[in-house]
Amino acid sequence: MSQDGLSEWMSNERYEHRICGAHPQTVHRLRHALRSSSFETECQGMLLKVAELLNDNTAGLAVGTALGKVYWQLIEGIEDVVLFFVLDVVDIDTKQITFVRRQLPNKELLFKHLYKADLSNGV
Repeated sequence: MSQDGLSEWMSNERYEHRICGAHPQTVHRLRHALRSSSFETECQGMLLKVAELLNDNTAGLAVGTALGKVYWQLIEGIEDVVLFFVLDVVDIDTKQITFVRRQLPNKELLFKHLYKADLSNGV
């Protein structure tokens, strides 16, 4: 995925997406990680947390801005689910965009399960 990855994902017909505000603790973890030298490690830990929540479904994760800058991503384009966090200067305006492969029979359950995902603790 290129640096303007969010627009690519929003127009990807293989995925359905839903947008919600990001969980406050997840936003806190992302902001703390951005200011540290362990940003990539923190993002990988968050991706592992998503994988735990999904059981048998594959996952990808990206962190960027609404203007298209991607800070970090681990997405191959074949995942069942991708969480894209769009950071804003105001915590409450930071968004989580959840992309789920349209063909999955459990997509509604996945959307419900990942709504405002708290990725602040764990791995």
